[in-house]
Amino acid sequence: MATVSEICVADADLAVNLGNDTQYNDLYLRANLGDTGTVPATGSLSTSPDIIPFGTAPAANPEKFFADNFNQDVGKELVARAPNYLYMRAKNLKNGAQTGKAHLYYSKAFLILYPHLWEKNALKTSSGESFVPLAASALGAIAVTKNPFTWAPEMIAGDHYCLIGRLETGDHPNPIPRTGSISDWATYIANNRGMGWRNVTVVDAGSPSFSTPVDYEQGTETGEMFVAIKAKGVPAGAEVAFSCGTPGPDPLINMGRFRSPDGKDFLVGVPTRIPQGFKSKITYSYWANGTTPKENWEVSVVVFYFAPPPTWPTRTGSRPRGSVSATRRSPPSAR
Repeated sequence: MATVSEICVADADLAVNLGNDTQYNDLYLRANLGDTGTVPATGSLSTSPDIIPFGTAPAANPEKFFADNFNQDVGKELVARAPNYLYMRAKNLKNGAQTGKAHLYYSKAFLILYPHLWEKNALKTSSGESFVPLAASALGAIAVTKNPFTWAPEMIAGDHYCLIGRLETGDHPNPIPRTGSISDWATYIANNRGMGWRNVTVVDAGSPSFSTPVDYEQGTETGEMFVAIKAKGVPAGAEVAFSCGTPGPDPLINMGRFRSPDGKDFLVGVPTRIPQGFKSKITYSYWANGTTPKENWEVSVVVFYFAPPPTWPTRTGSRPRGSVSATRRSPPSAR
C-alpha cells in the first residue's frame, strides 16, 4: 500500500506536466528543504520545514531563531498530552514588503488530504486566536509567527498526524478549496504555494499524566509578577511544569519540569513582567512517574502581584511575599 509521502510525490510529478515552471510572487511555504518557490512545486509535499512543531516550551525569540535557521528543519516530534508549541515561517518572493495571516490545521493520516478532513480542525494559540499575523520587510525576507499555535495531541499508536498550513495575504486570499477528485487535489497542492503539509509523529515517552489549561487575565496594570505552582500532597518523585506561548510577558511564562524532592508541600515558580491587557491560558502539567498522590492532594496555579527581588532564587519551594490572584484548578486523578 502506498504511503502518504508516496502519494504526495506522485501528485507533484503529475502536476509538473500541467505547465512550465514559474516563480511564485508572494509569501510561500516550502514543500521541502530544497523548494525554491517554483510553481508547480516538485518533490515531496508532506515534509514542509516551515510548519514547525517546536516541543513543549515556547521559543524565547522565535522571529530571530527561525529566520536564522531557515536552511534547517528544526521541527521536533509531538509529545502526547502535553502543550506543544507550533510555529510557521514563510519566505517573501514579492518585490516589496508583505504581510499575511497564518492558519494551521491537523488531521489524522489519510492518503488524500481532502479539505473536509481538516478544515474544522483549526489549531489556536494560547490566547485563543485561530490565526497569527506575520510580516516580511522586503523581497527575500523571512516572516515568522511570533505567537505559536498550541496543541496537546492524543497518542495514536502506529500512525501519525498531518499538519496543514495555510497563508492568507492581500494578493492571495487563499480560501480553503472545495475539491472532490484526485486530479483537482493534485493540481491544487502543486500550484498553491500558500499551502504546506508536514507529517508528524507523536511520542508517549516523557508525556505528562495530564495537562490542564487555566485562564489568566492581567487587567489594566502592568506588573512584576511571580507565576507559580502550589502543590499539596504531591509525592516525592512526581513532577510539575507550566507554560504559555503568548508573547508579551518578559520573559515568557514558562517553567520546566520540577521534581518534588521529599513529598512535602511546595510552591515553585518564575518571575516575569506581564503587560496590561494580557489575556491567555497557562497550561500546567503533572507527571506521576509511578507514584500515588496523597488523599485530598491538589496542584494549582497561583500568580503573585509582586515578584520577588532579582536575587530571589527561582524554582524553589519558598513562598515569596505578595498577594494571590485566584487562577487555579484542582487536577483530575493522576494515572
